[in-house]
Amino acid sequence: ADQTVKRLRKKLEQDPARPRHLQTAHGIGYRFVPELREPTPELPRSRTQLRVCPTNLHHSPREPVGRSSALEELSEWLAGPPELATLTGTGGVGKTCIARSWARSLVGSAEAPVGGVWLCDLAGTKDIESAAGHIAQDLDLEGGGASPSELLEAVLTARSPMLLVLDNIERVAGALGPLLTAWTAAAPT
Repeated sequence: ADQTVKRLRKKLEQDPARPRHLQTAHGIGYRFVPELREPTPELPRSRTQLRVCPTNLHHSPREPVGRSSALEELSEWLAGPPELATLTGTGGVGKTCIARSWARSLVGSAEAPVGGVWLCDLAGTKDIESAAGHIAQDLDLEGGGASPSELLEAVLTARSPMLLVLDNIERVAGALGPLLTAWTAAAPT
């Protein structure tokens, strides 16, 4: 272990004899101390600059295998103005995996919506209010007395453009459909 640490220090440290980043923690082992830097000044935006994008999506160790054409098709399909899109197919074919992977690919890209990329799993919902409540919770919204559907309508129509991925919507699609259509129509572009 000591030889490995020596080699790492030679690669990481300016002066391996006086390590700043890979330090010895007596009685414990070693600890890594990253270099803290002052934030760099804001650079002018360009199409290739990464955009900070709020999200509740986390990196997944599982990426879809053999689905690059489906992901490209989805990207082309949803490249225009705000749309309401549905991925359909029998259970277990990978609809959720494709939707999550595509949404995750937007986070941090120049195409990322300013309002964020959000995944809402509606598996436990039974009606429009419980679905709206799940969505409001995933968007970290507090209503102050408003019903979840009223709160969502106000936020989704006023907030910057966002991507909202609704998984397992089939249970409430009939009731939520007209509301989603209204939100899409009123969404900022």
